[in-house]
Amino acid sequence: MSLQQVEVELNGNENAIGGPAIWTAGKTSNSHRQTGPVTLNARVVEFIAKPGKVRHLEDCIRGKIMEFLNRQNEFSGAIILNSHKEPRLVLVVSFWTTQQMAAENCWEKSRVVRLSAGSLIDVCSRVNTYEVAFVKSIDVTVDRANAHAWWPEVQG
Repeated sequence: MSLQQVEVELNGNENAIGGPAIWTAGKTSNSHRQTGPVTLNARVVEFIAKPGKVRHLEDCIRGKIMEFLNRQNEFSGAIILNSHKEPRLVLVVSFWTTQQMAAENCWEKSRVVRLSAGSLIDVCSRVNTYEVAFVKSIDVTVDRANAHAWWPEVQG
């Protein structure tokens, strides 16, 4: 199997949770002050939605839960990931400026989450924290015509 080059362009989406500010938040290391990646810390919370409640859970996360997170110190933004293989699996990646806040802000156990989304969630199955590096200069869009040649599942 040989690897082929595919052109990818990343565009900041102002409608994403956290907006374009997420790409400029955080700190850079001293050795990469001007050209290095932007770093943040992520708390990844894995929810299993109740059957038929995935869209309701997403709406709740985008609404009341994000309003709550936006009031938290050192919160930088979030993204929601839905699994293609496990339709009830919803990952919420919240970004924090410090490792301590990513580790200690157990927002998924908060009263706000229990009251607003408790009836939509079967279980909060896993929580992990990570250091995240964003490369500032990358723009991503897939050239579908070329991508289809290398990845048949991408429809051109």
